[in-house]
Amino acid sequence: MRFAKFNNLEVLDEVILSGEGESVEVLREGKWVRGRFDRNVRIDQPTHGVGQAHAHVYGRKGDLLGTVNLDGTSRHGTKMRLSNQDADALRLPPGVRY
Repeated sequence: MRFAKFNNLEVLDEVILSGEGESVEVLREGKWVRGRFDRNVRIDQPTHGVGQAHAHVYGRKGDLLGTVNLDGTSRHGTKMRLSNQDADALRLPPGVRY
């Protein structure tokens, strides 16, 4: 599936799974925001409660350009320079960003 088609699918923000009343698991989907163009930045929360919120930045054709922690440090070993528009989108307060 091409990224443009994938990018426009309806998504759930949160899914809660229960294992016969014994345990609960919450799955949270990343939030898409507008950077240089609509929905090219996905903000994810830390995995398993460890680490910090981070953003995956995608190019116009859907290719992953890199991943950056919200404090500006690199993540997953990627090195990239954010465009001004992508950086501005990440600087916005969460209530405005989403």
